[in-house]
Amino acid sequence: SADNTINSGGIDSSHNFNNLVIAKNNATTTLNSYGIGIEGDLIVEANSVFDVSSNNYTINSGGSWNNLGVFEARAGAVIFDSSNLLNTVDNGVSAFYDIDFDNMSGGWVVWDDIVIENDFNLSNVSSFVASSSIQIEVRGAFTNDAGGVNTNWNQSNLFLNGDDTLINSKVTGSDTYYDLTI
Repeated sequence: SADNTINSGGIDSSHNFNNLVIAKNNATTTLNSYGIGIEGDLIVEANSVFDVSSNNYTINSGGSWNNLGVFEARAGAVIFDSSNLLNTVDNGVSAFYDIDFDNMSGGWVVWDDIVIENDFNLSNVSSFVASSSIQIEVRGAFTNDAGGVNTNWNQSNLFLNGDDTLINSKVTGSDTYYDLTI
């Protein structure tokens, strides 16, 4: 199969995709010219590659994230900005670079182990749940501005493997981490 590019035409809401499925067997789909906004779900099928390109474009994800193939994050950001409560995040064996959960009405469940090569931000969430027995490894800054009743770390391991860590500001409710490794 031949490789493909996606040119969204812009990053405002009139250029957003509803749902996006990358299903090109043994081929790479690369963002070209702009970041991308997805109002629904993103699915990267098995044997497919989704690449933010060497321009490190940002992806705004307004739904669930299901990666069964390869996601090439490079130094790009993924902003989870859904206003729905029932979103899931499963990035398979790929790592994120920067991720930010940023919608006060949104809720996410992280199903599987994830690695974030740089920064992890819980900016605004109604609900953030780490599934039992998973590990979230952050190799950059970890910022939790949500905290308290908005987060549930279950029996997960939060591994802060970076040099710059901030856990809850003074205006955020306290948080209880099941297993915190620094």
